[in-house]
Amino acid sequence: MEFFFHLKKIEKKHFEKYLSEKFADITDEADKIANDILDITEGHPYYTQQLAYYTWNLIDENSENQNIVIKAVDEIIYLHDHDYERLWATFNQTDKQTITFMALRNDSKISPLSHQADIGPASTVYSSLKRLMITGCVIKTNNGYELDDPFFKRWIIQRRNM
Repeated sequence: MEFFFHLKKIEKKHFEKYLSEKFADITDEADKIANDILDITEGHPYYTQQLAYYTWNLIDENSENQNIVIKAVDEIIYLHDHDYERLWATFNQTDKQTITFMALRNDSKISPLSHQADIGPASTVYSSLKRLMITGCVIKTNNGYELDDPFFKRWIIQRRNM
């Protein structure tokens, strides 16, 4: 049996200060880059570290900082494409509908009761969320359920628009 330990998000103000200080050594746009990173990762420690690492490397390789964070996100998604593809293939149609619905929402948070008309009956949505939690793709928060991986979320959105 697999167990997932969910890391709690760090408040944006704490992460922003840290990232800005570190990026200030290599770019004049440190505050913007830190803010862009946190807008995507929402303060999740693992994904923030991953995106900061790829952003740092792109800045180091390239003096042009325009859309550097989005380029880093695209690189991460490209690197994980096969993993996401394999994961996606394990979902049934209901789970795909649920997770796609979550990905397309701006806040990614849903409640089974409040969105049953969009996805299906509350019991079906709840069962789907339970299965998605077991995979680690969805986490339960105080406000409902949300996607854990912001890069998988963007992968889903990109695939849906293909």
